[in-house]
Amino acid sequence: MTSVSHARPELVAVDDGYDFTKTITRTRGARIPTAYSLNPSTKVTVLGGSEDFEQVYEIDGVQYAVGPNVASRDTRFEDFPYHPANLAVAMDAIRRVVEPGRSVHVIAGVPLNRFYLPSGEKNAEVADRKTIAWSRHVRATTGAALPKICRVSVIAEAVAAWFDFVISDQFVAQDHRINDFMAVVDIGGRTTDIAVFQGGDINMGLSGTTDSGVLDLQKRVANILAGKYPGTKFPRQLLLDAVQSGRAKLGTSSLDISAEVLAERRALVADIEIFMNSQFGSQLPLMKRVLFVGGGAQALQSELRERFPTAVFATDPQMANARGMLKFGVAVAGFEDEPAAVNA
Repeated sequence: MTSVSHARPELVAVDDGYDFTKTITRTRGARIPTAYSLNPSTKVTVLGGSEDFEQVYEIDGVQYAVGPNVASRDTRFEDFPYHPANLAVAMDAIRRVVEPGRSVHVIAGVPLNRFYLPSGEKNAEVADRKTIAWSRHVRATTGAALPKICRVSVIAEAVAAWFDFVISDQFVAQDHRINDFMAVVDIGGRTTDIAVFQGGDINMGLSGTTDSGVLDLQKRVANILAGKYPGTKFPRQLLLDAVQSGRAKLGTSSLDISAEVLAERRALVADIEIFMNSQFGSQLPLMKRVLFVGGGAQALQSELRERFPTAVFATDPQMANARGMLKFGVAVAGFEDEPAAVNA
């Protein structure tokens, strides 16, 4: 017998990046490292009151440990957005902003060149594949109730960031921004998206995606440290801190690698600049603004300002895509006005 639910699914935006996963609803937001392991922790808590930072989810009979301190596997492979590990991380983020057992309508994103075909048409296969991937049953090994994904909608990531910029936090369209000639540069973990807008339309001839992002910078910093300490495995947080501060905390000492890190940060920004010039360099003088978003915009802000004095940065750039996905769902697609789901 089919049960009936009169409650509409809660709208939740999930920016499931290769470096961090960000999620947001009308009332709550969260961000967690995109980190997973096939080996749940063997650590034993000997002091009471400590928080369990690792969660284990079972999907298709395989257990995935998720948390900031897991010995994470590399997420930089083409099929990761559709991999069960991606769903495990996403569910861990969703449960932080949605009540247990709540049905949710998820809005997710993919890079621009995956979402659109070269002709400019939407690639329906991508949305279908994401929906199928996130329709798998997820079980928390603790037995805890989890939110239930009942629908998945997909948009292009850099387009989501544009929605964040042209729609206010009160979900009202700002026409004076919609009509601008501008570019959105979304620097993520694995990719950098460029979307160029004119009068509210995307100019696909000037837009594109390159496989370059802040995970490359973390890898370069790891290589610097590996050259000094061969055979040592460096935890994720140490690399994140080193990218930001130029110092690596090793035991009781702090190693100054600021000169090497600065050179690598500038090198990554130079690579992004070359890509931008190849896409729309001749049009740059005509643009009202270049809006930088994504975790890379946040991490590389000083170097980007050196290269682009008129650059504009979104508020909390790492959350721009997630905010834009939510604004798209509410103000553009009208998902909240749709009838309640009947199949529970």
